[in-house]
Amino acid sequence: MALDTYTNLQSAIADWLNRSDLTSQIVDFISLAEGKMTILFALKSDENEATLSTVTGSRYVSLPWDYDLPIGLWYTLWSPRREILYRPVEQLGYSNVSTYPSFWGVDNGKIAFDCNASGVYQLLFRYRSQNSLSVSNQSNWILDNYPQVYLYGALAQAAVFLPGEDRLQTFQGLFDEAMILVQTHEGQHDQMAILRTDYPISRRGINTAANFYSGV
Repeated sequence: MALDTYTNLQSAIADWLNRSDLTSQIVDFISLAEGKMTILFALKSDENEATLSTVTGSRYVSLPWDYDLPIGLWYTLWSPRREILYRPVEQLGYSNVSTYPSFWGVDNGKIAFDCNASGVYQLLFRYRSQNSLSVSNQSNWILDNYPQVYLYGALAQAAVFLPGEDRLQTFQGLFDEAMILVQTHEGQHDQMAILRTDYPISRRGINTAANFYSGV
């Protein structure tokens, strides 16, 4: 069976386990595997861009609904666009003088600036999105390109759950190998890029310390 949709993935997992009574649990196995993927690597395929606007007299802008990790923020008032520099929120600081913000961070589900905006300014926000599989989202870039990651990751979770299942070590090893393959292959795309250090803050509260992004 092709591992090309969320539905087919669930069926394949049931086939590998030779079980037809785990419909709801298989959904959990997939979600748990996705959680490990999120922690272990960030794929450029999950990077999105959104057009945002500052609010006159406010230092806050709402994040996109599918936001997970920040990458970059730019003013689009000028050509070329002008970057607003990222700071961890505890280092952001605040001035009560309304002007063009120079720095930004992520604070309590919103973009926070170092001052109130003096006008409505168009922004381009690049970020990593949450792109989990679901009934309404049958595929994503990972499933399209590396379906074995989903399969082996879910099977490893199933082996933990099922009494008497003795393939945990096998499935976990296959999952680890698939993850290394993704990290190695995707890392090749960035070898020629100019890197910078960012401080991503996940909506899920996971601070992965310093990560390197291409800055595109």
